[in-house]
Amino acid sequence: MNQLLHSFLRKVSQVLSV
Repeated sequence: MNQLLHSFLRKVSQVLSV
């Protein structure tokens, strides 16, 4: 479960980085 959250947060972080 935490893995999905981590993956999502990572994607969001990348999008926010832009």
